[in-house]
Amino acid sequence: MSKKRLVLFCLTVFLFLGCKTVGEVYVGSSGSRINLDFFPSSDRWIDTIDIFSSTVDSGEAAVLWSIGEYSSRGIILGFPGDDKSNKNIYYSDINIDEEYISKFDKNDISIFLLIEPGISNIPETIKSVLDYYSNHKSVVGICIDLEWLSTDGIDPGQVSVPVESILRWLDILEDYDNKYQLILKHWDISLIDRLDDDRVIYLESMEGITTEREFEDRFSLWVRKFYPNKVGFEMGFKDDVLPWITNLNSIYSFHRSIDSFTSYPSSLFWSSTTLFDIVEK
Repeated sequence: MSKKRLVLFCLTVFLFLGCKTVGEVYVGSSGSRINLDFFPSSDRWIDTIDIFSSTVDSGEAAVLWSIGEYSSRGIILGFPGDDKSNKNIYYSDINIDEEYISKFDKNDISIFLLIEPGISNIPETIKSVLDYYSNHKSVVGICIDLEWLSTDGIDPGQVSVPVESILRWLDILEDYDNKYQLILKHWDISLIDRLDDDRVIYLESMEGITTEREFEDRFSLWVRKFYPNKVGFEMGFKDDVLPWITNLNSIYSFHRSIDSFTSYPSSLFWSSTTLFDIVEK
């Protein structure tokens, strides 16, 4: 990042935001079985998240743990349930995540249960997930990957999300725990309305970026739109080329530079598709 661009970007965002800070900042990764040649043991997950979060920054260690994957029929949840009870919500024969989430409980790593909703009924999906997992102390909320939200007439990634929907989702979370938070994840800033509520974290998916300048341009718009809400970004996807990122120290420097020129702390989640490679370099 050039000094000139850093100063200009800093001034732009600083004038808009001032010096206000927000609540929790999370540092960690996604937790998906997609695009992994193998799925690490729970112990390896704990060790890797501990190393990543402690080296990269001082935020609270956290994982966006994928609990429900997209299907053209709706969503497939990774635990047993009654397929007949909720339309477009399907269940696995066995629980594939209990061991991992229980291990997170014991190691003070926060978990956002991530769902890829498809055409499923999101309120009912949230209820199903929290009915099953709200007893775990590591669970601090839900992450809805809106890139995988679709309707019968609109493909994934193109559905607008109004404030009314966000409020309804928050009401459901509050029924389980009034401290639960909601992460809304997308790459398209135009499709999500901003709700002024400190329980909502707006997370930008940075897949496909190739330069720091591109990151600055995109994330500055994201921060400005969703202020004063908490914000964050996910990066490090498998096919991305990030020449300025070579190891954990370079991620630390990059994250610190983002916070310094926005005067606005942001959560960072690294894609699980490259997490283990970069931690073990």
